[in-house]
Amino acid sequence: MEGETTSGEQRPEHPYSEMAIAFTETARTLFSDTAVGGTLQRIVDFAVVTVEGCDAAGIFLLTQTEVTTPVYSDPVVLEIDSVQYEAGEGPWDDRIVIVARYNLYGSRTED
Repeated sequence: MEGETTSGEQRPEHPYSEMAIAFTETARTLFSDTAVGGTLQRIVDFAVVTVEGCDAAGIFLLTQTEVTTPVYSDPVVLEIDSVQYEAGEGPWDDRIVIVARYNLYGSRTED
């Protein structure tokens, strides 16, 4: 199972090595952008081409005052998210409650 990666590195013979190399190459591709927005966009685009049945994807961000969709693969994502934000409902709603209860370090915050 030896061969070369796209960067010319030798592939080891261990069966998990190919998977590790694939993950490494994926991470390099996803995080090659120097801006957070660019990285998020790459993640969204990657999801559409790698997740079976995924026609469109987006990432929502929670700030202190609002929920936004800064990156998306198709304008329909922004339209759907906007309707959900206005209605105060959607698959993101429960996740926001969980995120809001924990700070960055995983310690429970006061309700």
